[in-house]
Amino acid sequence: MNLTENYTEIFDSLLKDKQVEVIDFMKYLKEKQDREDDEIISKVISENREAMEELSK
Repeated sequence: MNLTENYTEIFDSLLKDKQVEVIDFMKYLKEKQDREDDEIISKVISENREAMEELSK
């Protein structure tokens, strides 16, 4: 069973209110990941600003 099938089977077995909780938690995790990704990108850009400016010429 692959990850999607496993998730779907478990998710479908939950009551609707628990499904809503799962969705809310997934949204939280996605937002957290996006923030962390943005922080990493900002750090890389900041630490390499001079090189990036040279490359953009």
